[in-house]
Amino acid sequence: MATISKPHVHVDGEYPTASIWNNNEDPLYNEINGQIDNANVKAAAGIVPSKIDLAWSCYIPAKALTTASSGGAVAGTYTYTDTTGNPAGAVLYTTLDTLDFGETTEKDAFGTFCVPVNFANTGASSTIRVRLSWAQETASTNKVCWAVAVKAFAVGAETTFLATNWTTDTTGTAGPNSVSKVTHTTIDYALTLAAATWYIIAMCRRPTVTADNYAADAKLLGVNIECVE
Repeated sequence: MATISKPHVHVDGEYPTASIWNNNEDPLYNEINGQIDNANVKAAAGIVPSKIDLAWSCYIPAKALTTASSGGAVAGTYTYTDTTGNPAGAVLYTTLDTLDFGETTEKDAFGTFCVPVNFANTGASSTIRVRLSWAQETASTNKVCWAVAVKAFAVGAETTFLATNWTTDTTGTAGPNSVSKVTHTTIDYALTLAAATWYIIAMCRRPTVTADNYAADAKLLGVNIECVE
């Protein structure tokens, strides 16, 4: 809503009617109950970041990820086709770049991201949520187990991931039994993000985990990292 105006000013000796009282008060009730917007906040309000929802996230497509020279995921593609509701049965399709993680040995991929300089984690949880979006090479309801590791790093310095840095979705994510649907695996990772800081994220498929029983490539489309409030 816009700024509030007072429709009636009372004077001495006046007997205000119900409509006069309501017309003066109703705009306040309406504004306070979920209608406050930018017009009602002064330019120099100085609201502290801890009182503002500064949730932040970033998405890294598979094509922007890198792989190790040996033991890394393999570049691939994912094509989605759909004829439902299209005129004359015309086929709508899109082909996306993927990184393919096989079912026999662990494969890795890496990416980097930087948290914005105006990000404030005051009051935020020390958890980030990593969401891996992937598709099946062949249709199945079997599961895939993913693992992620995230660390801050300094440009020019080597970043080493230890076994304790990894968080694994040991129960696995069941496939949709369709090569035309994308599956999302969510892993909550214990880490407090800091403003203006670079991070490196590593991800891998863990076919050696018992729950991973999908006997084909898991085709990673991308990964989303978000702050959990």
